[in-house]
Amino acid sequence: MKLSIEVEIAPDEVALASELLATLRTITDQIKGAKPPVIKNTNEIVQSMVDKLGDATLHEQAAADICAALTNPSFGEPPAVAAQVLTALEGKVFNVDLVIQERSVAPFLQLLPKLPDPHKTKIRDGMIAKVLQHLTKKRPTNVDRTQFFGQAEAFAVLVMLDFVAVDGAAQTIERLLNKPDTRSAAVTMLGKTVELCHEKLVTKCNPTYLNGLRKALGKVTEEVFCYDVTWVYRQPLDPVLGGVNPGVPPASRPRFGGVNPGVPPASLMGHLEFCRACGQEPAGSDTSSTASAVPLPTPSPVHPAHPVSTSQGMMPQPLPVPAAPVQPQGLISVNSLKGHSSTVFTMCCDAAHHNMITSEKDGLVIVWNAAGKEVHRYAMNLESK
Repeated sequence: MKLSIEVEIAPDEVALASELLATLRTITDQIKGAKPPVIKNTNEIVQSMVDKLGDATLHEQAAADICAALTNPSFGEPPAVAAQVLTALEGKVFNVDLVIQERSVAPFLQLLPKLPDPHKTKIRDGMIAKVLQHLTKKRPTNVDRTQFFGQAEAFAVLVMLDFVAVDGAAQTIERLLNKPDTRSAAVTMLGKTVELCHEKLVTKCNPTYLNGLRKALGKVTEEVFCYDVTWVYRQPLDPVLGGVNPGVPPASRPRFGGVNPGVPPASLMGHLEFCRACGQEPAGSDTSSTASAVPLPTPSPVHPAHPVSTSQGMMPQPLPVPAAPVQPQGLISVNSLKGHSSTVFTMCCDAAHHNMITSEKDGLVIVWNAAGKEVHRYAMNLESK
């Protein structure tokens, strides 16, 4: 007798179908020549499981379901299922909509440590290769960074999860910073890596590689990176400062271990000149030998490597990023203007009429008065030539 069973189930029926599939396997095992039951729409099921990883309330169950699918013969050969999982994860990491919606790719990559071997190794290696291939492409310095922001964050998350060694990460970013055609991605990678892995950088990275990273950053002189560089310099990459609030270096301690605190290293000297060229004058930037320390510029609340946006990027659950409490400093949000439905990329002020003009990516332009009230709105035809 020949017997083959194909089952098609909805994504939300996986748990209910498990008992049925087990029963069917028991039957087919007793029949000579019979094949175990198989699920026809495994791609759809796997994609649905990966989608649920982004929901904190469903993450753990979705991760458990994916691990079970990798060992369940009804889903097919394990290598084929692992390839489907990798493809679904890549779809999340390379989804520009997540960047526009200010959603993190971290919850999806948090699946990796939970996967059973050897599938974990295969999926991890495939993800690292795909991410690095995208980040090392040649691009102009003024490129739209939404093209690779998700991959830069993925790189930082892989470092945080110890899937990419911190020494290797520092060397990779240094090499990319030194080349103008990969500098934009490198600056974004550095910003996200410092944000998510600051403690790991200052406590576990080889000082030689860390110094190389500092020197490479000191050579970044393009105006488009002025804010990024300023923000990074506000996060001390010095093992001497490990455990100290990274946003507020103590005035009583040298900011650069092993260096005369009165004489900033060459990279910082270049940074001070860089800030002035961009119209900024860092407070206390006296570089004479009598200076006790070199205060760095106060950072803006907006994350450096995030595309221009009206709100700060976030790191959603279930992947918490521990951070020491900081005192409010710099700019503080006092009001929100509601009117745009998509990401705001441009804003300017009309001092003569006391108005502010904003525009979003879909072409909507809004004029606001000094009280924050909408005065006019114009819908621009982006398709016109």
